[in-house]
Amino acid sequence: MLKKVACPACGIEFEALSQPQGQPVFCPNCASEVDPDRGTALEELGGYRLTGLLGQGGMGQVYRALAPDGTAVAVKVMAEESAESPELQERFDREMEIMASLDHPNIVKVIERGRTGAFKFFVMELIEGTTLRHLIREGRLAEPDILSIAIQTLRALGYAHARGIIHRDIKPENIMLDRAGTVKVTDFGLARKLSFEGPALTATNAFMGTENYMSPEQKINPKAVTHRSDIYSFGVVLYEMLTGGMLPLGIFQPPSAYRPLHDFWDNLVFRLLDLNPDLRPANCDDIAQELETFRQSPPSAAPRPAAPGAGAPSSPANAQGATARSMEDEIRREEARIKKKFQEMCEQAQALVHREEFDAAAKTWEQALAFTSDVAERENIQNWIRLCQNKLAERQARQAVVFLCPRCLKPFSLEPDRPPPSRLDCPTCGGTIGYDAHKKRWLPLGDPVNKSPASAETPGRKEKPQTASPAGVNLRQGLLGMVAVLLAIDLWNPDRLDRLIQQLLALAPWLGLSQGTAGLALRFIIYLVVIYWGCGLAYSLYDYQRPSQDTTPDDHTIFRRK
Repeated sequence: MLKKVACPACGIEFEALSQPQGQPVFCPNCASEVDPDRGTALEELGGYRLTGLLGQGGMGQVYRALAPDGTAVAVKVMAEESAESPELQERFDREMEIMASLDHPNIVKVIERGRTGAFKFFVMELIEGTTLRHLIREGRLAEPDILSIAIQTLRALGYAHARGIIHRDIKPENIMLDRAGTVKVTDFGLARKLSFEGPALTATNAFMGTENYMSPEQKINPKAVTHRSDIYSFGVVLYEMLTGGMLPLGIFQPPSAYRPLHDFWDNLVFRLLDLNPDLRPANCDDIAQELETFRQSPPSAAPRPAAPGAGAPSSPANAQGATARSMEDEIRREEARIKKKFQEMCEQAQALVHREEFDAAAKTWEQALAFTSDVAERENIQNWIRLCQNKLAERQARQAVVFLCPRCLKPFSLEPDRPPPSRLDCPTCGGTIGYDAHKKRWLPLGDPVNKSPASAETPGRKEKPQTASPAGVNLRQGLLGMVAVLLAIDLWNPDRLDRLIQQLLALAPWLGLSQGTAGLALRFIIYLVVIYWGCGLAYSLYDYQRPSQDTTPDDHTIFRRK
């Protein structure tokens, strides 16, 4: 809430925004930390009387307020102190500018913008209603409701696109409906103007939006999106409305697989969710016109089958037919129950994934496998299970305890939940090491596995096994000698090396390289080999000057991965 607090150090009063996460508030005069809970609630902001908190967003808080004329409005407030980066401040200003420039019956209207004290704010019309997410969770929307919501949403997006504005975050939470059923598109905090020439607010390849609703091209390059990215996001929302909350992830089923629908819906959804943006519909107005035509002239419904026994005398054959139809009805009801249970488990698993409870989510996905025999659905669930397993593996890797081997000084990791074993073989050098619980360090035990008998006679040095053949050694020495000669020529007389390169290019004109390019490449290879040889020499000197294997290092041999 907005509060007026007094600094106990310097005594000045200032306005502060109490954060629900318990973040500290500092005095703007002396920088002393102040407890905002001890302040008094601020009842008025810029002439608007605040009556309650409606919600908390990523860039500020939204309050219910009363205008000077008594009209109920919504006030979105952002404190400058609450943003650690000027990027959020710039994004908040851009949201105010974009929403103030839009005047459409299906877009939340901005009434006023202002600033008072330490706060920036803008006043919007108050929507007395609910969000599309709430309607989807309550149950399946009727087809006329879906048509109305879709057409109004498309009209709002088409209006914004015609003015060069891309929303970039279309999802059910950002589509509101008032009590009369009028759609209001809100939250333009991530919107982008195609003609904007100011500083970029998006880091390179940074996610901007909600992942499940982002188009493929938006995930790859968020700054290169077009209005077709909003069309893809609307396709995901339409799929959710038609299926009762399912998301089109991976290889997904058409909406008609979840409820009886006309083929028009399947064709439209697949067009909206095409991976190629050029194959999606050209603009939102064309899609809205298609939906309007479908609503005004729907296809004729198929005739229903006659009731059992109607207009015919009762007979054993009629009785058997009635029994068969009753069994078919029971089978259909059971299939509907299984499908509903499957959808509930999928929604529960997705909620667990969003809360990063990957272990429970993987178990829920495995249980959901028993409720479907569809190949595509099972493959989709297997992808979710693999995702959860990968997330768990990454979490365990971050929490793993890493030790240093006292023999080779190379790190190795152990599971954090288990105590270190008293004896094990180093996975790098193969030497046997033991853990001293009193000293809390690893100590070498016996001889390493790859240690030769000759090295046992000289414990002061670590002998490396000879793995290279004599021919390989000669070839390596010859290459090093050639590189040394070329390096000497380049350092002493570079023009001579250029003439040598020109002669070689004359012998091999099929390479198609210029003298400058060939010279640059050759010098790069020469200096790369020199650097590699120098690093190898330094490592060899370090290896021979290392203390014996039986000497326990004095530094710590354990650290935790950050």
